[in-house]
Amino acid sequence: MSARVGVIIPNYNHAKFLTERINSVLNQTYQDFDVYILDDKSPDNSKDIIEKYRNNPRVKQIIYNEENSGSSFIQWHRGILASDNDLIWIAESDDICDLHLLENLVAEFDYDENCILAFSKSVYVDINGIPKEKSVSKETIRTKGLNFIQSNMYRSNIVKNA
Repeated sequence: MSARVGVIIPNYNHAKFLTERINSVLNQTYQDFDVYILDDKSPDNSKDIIEKYRNNPRVKQIIYNEENSGSSFIQWHRGILASDNDLIWIAESDDICDLHLLENLVAEFDYDENCILAFSKSVYVDINGIPKEKSVSKETIRTKGLNFIQSNMYRSNIVKNA
């Protein structure tokens, strides 16, 4: 039986971030998830890092491309096709997250069975991990999809991370 959430970690050449990223996923307070790690033929030592997680019970599948696809969207699609979970989280390999992220986002799907998208505010950090923003909003907004698109997506994409 599959876990509720499929966590897709698409990677290309992010070896220096991978351990912290994968650990930030595996250590979530919400634990009903499977992990799918995809590597797009990285020329760095990403594969060595990924292999350290091969026997982790949460890691359902590791996929290595024989050739670089040239597109993160192709990797997203491959991960989604590999997944048989109800919910998908695309956890980019050069990001980290709060350990309560899944707990908070899955709660939105539990709150409203018609929910189709839940996301959180992203805080950009510099190369040293120092946040570039001073405040983090804790506001929850619930709205109809069309209203959201008209109010928030008309001029630019406000969903900074998948």
